[in-house]
Order: sequence, then C-alpha cells, then structure tokens
Amino acid sequence: MTLPQRSEQLNEIFACEDKPNRPRQRITHVPETRRRTRKFQVHQSRGATISIGKAMATETKPTNYRSSMNRNPLFGSPVKHPLRVLPVIALAVAGAAHIPVIPTHLHEAPYIGVLFIVLTAASFVLATVLALHDVPAAYFGTAAVMGLAILGYVISRTIGLPQIGDDIGNWLEPLGVVAVIVEATACLSAVAIGFKARHQAGTHALSAR
Repeated sequence: MTLPQRSEQLNEIFACEDKPNRPRQRITHVPETRRRTRKFQVHQSRGATISIGKAMATETKPTNYRSSMNRNPLFGSPVKHPLRVLPVIALAVAGAAHIPVIPTHLHEAPYIGVLFIVLTAASFVLATVLALHDVPAAYFGTAAVMGLAILGYVISRTIGLPQIGDDIGNWLEPLGVVAVIVEATACLSAVAIGFKARHQAGTHALSAR
C-alpha cells in the first residue's frame, strides 16, 4: 500500500469518528438554552402574578374596610331620629342637676364628688353626640350611663354608701328627684330609639348584600 492510499484511509477513519460527536454537542447545548429560557419565562410570569395580586389586595382593602363599617349596625350612618331631642334635653338637665352638689360632696365624700363630675361631663358629651351624630352606639351609651346613675341613687337611699350614710331614706330631696326623673327619661328613650335604629340598620345591611 502506497503512502497516499494510507493517508486517505486514515482521513476516512477520522471523519467517521468525528461524525457521531457533532450531534452530541448539539444535544447537550440546545436543551440547556431552552431550559434557561423556560426558567426565565416562569420567573417572569410568577413576578407578574405576584405584582398583580399585591395591586388587587391594595385596591380591595379600603373597599372592604368601608363596607364593613357601613354594615356595622352600631357605628353606621346617623339615625336622625325625630325624637332624639327627648334624650338630649334629659341628658342636659341631668348634667346640670349635679353641678350644685359637687362642691359639697367633694368636701364630705371626695369620691362621690369625682363621680358627679364624671357623670356631669358624660351627660353633656352624650347630649352633644346625640344632637350632632346620633349613631345607635350613642343611644346605648346614654342608657348605660343613666342606668348606672339611677342605680347609684337607689343604693345611696337604701343600704347607703360610705361617708354619705345620712342620705339613707332621703328620697324626696329636690335635686335628687329631678335627677332621677330626667335620668330615667334619658335611659328609657335611648333604649327604645337605639334598638329601633339598630334593627333598621341591620335590615338595610342585609338588603344591601
């Protein structure tokens, strides 16, 4: 065999060995590129989904808060009841009736004087709230405060309270009688209007749903 023939055989052998390797290079590189592209697309779509979800949550929070406030039958829109003037006047008179006896009780029984100050301030505040923004919670607050005041008056006239035992049996004290009458008026009227307003607010909330 001559030298040129030998070289041709070697070239053919090398060519046959190189041919199977070329597809292998393509097979190893092409899927890697595709995997990277797919990963990038998946991350991109997840990021878009997360950002859209955050935006929707941000937009829906105030709406849900406002809707929950409107559905609450206690803290909703003002009732604007035509008879709210009755508890308003009764609260104002109840607060004014306790002012003259505050100095005497601060001297004889300081804790009673402080309670009278708190009761007077609460009466004026509740009267203002009912006159301007009579939500059902204001009516129930009025009933609670006036009910406690009546209870204190009854206890002081029956079993007595510390440092004011001389009030036992003194049911006809002028300011005491006036205070009890207006407190009972404010309490009963506030309960009636408050329950009616709460029922109406609950009915409107159910119909709105």
